[in-house]
Amino acid sequence: MNKLKQCFFYLLPLLLSFCSKNNTSYDSEQFLVSGYIYLDEIPVNQAHVIIDNDIRFESFSNSEGYFEINDVTSGSHDLYVNKIYKDGTNVQRSSTINVDENYYIETYRLPNPVRLSEPVITQGLYSNKIGLTWNKSTSYDFREYKIYRHSSPGLDETTGTLIYMSTSITDTVFSDLIPYSSNYYYRVFVMNEFGRLGGSNLINVKIDDFDISSLVLTTITEDLIPIKETEHYLNAGETLWIDFNALEG
Repeated sequence: MNKLKQCFFYLLPLLLSFCSKNNTSYDSEQFLVSGYIYLDEIPVNQAHVIIDNDIRFESFSNSEGYFEINDVTSGSHDLYVNKIYKDGTNVQRSSTINVDENYYIETYRLPNPVRLSEPVITQGLYSNKIGLTWNKSTSYDFREYKIYRHSSPGLDETTGTLIYMSTSITDTVFSDLIPYSSNYYYRVFVMNEFGRLGGSNLINVKIDDFDISSLVLTTITEDLIPIKETEHYLNAGETLWIDFNALEG
């Protein structure tokens, strides 16, 4: 019995120390982060909200724009909010929050969506002019527009080719020149100083082979006066026969 008592008194400090350490880890301060997501004055439904890119701290806003995330530890955190629309247009904003108590955001505003309109296509002999237009960004921290082009719908800043960039918020028109037999996708991105504020919908422009039926050949009269003339674009692998009268000598 004495030996058991001695063992108990020997182990007691270790047990107390172990329990104390465990309680410290569970008793670390955790808080609620909540708030309302708006676009202009309209609540944003189903906005994706995540802290530190950690799925444990993830939420979606409801029809009133409200979200909440529980058990956020104290300290500095990255808050990221994103909204994707049915046409692929997306808007996003990130910011740093410092949490030392329950953190409430009365109004968290997303930038306005920027969408590409249907392109205006002007066909020429050697190339086709693709007229692109989009609505103006109204974001207070706008920095630049970037237009990317790609041969497949998997288009973003890493896969596409940057074909245009402007730092003027009112510059919302651009023309691209592409050849016949082309199939391209376009998207405009809106940037601020720290990264992307959003991306537009994706539009597809497909230009078929040159229509040979529209060809008008040069006709020359006997007195060498041309009465009709044009040039012709040859598609890949195409053969064109031209018949004309040769003057003697």
